[in-house]
Amino acid sequence: MIKMAPSRRWFLFLCMLNLVGCLPRHPSPPPSIEETAVGQGERFETGLTVYDEYFSTVHQLHGEVVNAERQETDAISTLASVLDLLPTAPAAQVLRKLRERLPTLPAMELVTHDPIQGKPPSATVRLVHRGWPKENVKSMMLVLEASANANLDIAWRMKEIPERCQRMSDVGKELIHTVEHDFAREPMERRDQIRREFEASFQILGGMAASAEEIHQRTQGFTKDLEQALTVSGSGIE
Repeated sequence: MIKMAPSRRWFLFLCMLNLVGCLPRHPSPPPSIEETAVGQGERFETGLTVYDEYFSTVHQLHGEVVNAERQETDAISTLASVLDLLPTAPAAQVLRKLRERLPTLPAMELVTHDPIQGKPPSATVRLVHRGWPKENVKSMMLVLEASANANLDIAWRMKEIPERCQRMSDVGKELIHTVEHDFAREPMERRDQIRREFEASFQILGGMAASAEEIHQRTQGFTKDLEQALTVSGSGIE
């Protein structure tokens, strides 16, 4: 067995360390969107007005879409409760139950009114045959009218969200290229953080635009289904 001098072994050990140091290193994966302030639904701040205004608008848009989803659920759950369904009943079940109930009620109609001076469209539920409705019928009419108006309002607000998201995305894609210059005195980690928040905001804006379009289609469709159900149903009894 050949014995190696201690100095020789130490020299080989140092060579191995140098070799390992020269091997390519795989960079750590970038943080996911959930690890950013924007991804967690928080308003991100940089300390510079133009950037903070951008992130503030993104946060506001995010809130508008989230609130619209909640309001959509509330509008349907109120009608579901009147129809003796659970508040969590889906829209299709609510409409089906309504169609079953309407033949037992006086004939009603849903009349929609176009937007006026920047205000959303509105709806009115009224009896086909003129007269003062009984209390239970009046209660149903008020709930139907409130549900229709809520859905019209949501659809009207969500219609413009995709365009607003696209405009903000365009603004953000210009700002992200100026981070290196505007935050030159900040540590590299801070600049990287700001860029990550921008990248997260682009994903959020894209998701909000898609969600807003879906909400718009659902709420607009629900109102049309209500209108159709009232048009073809109702016993006509007074």
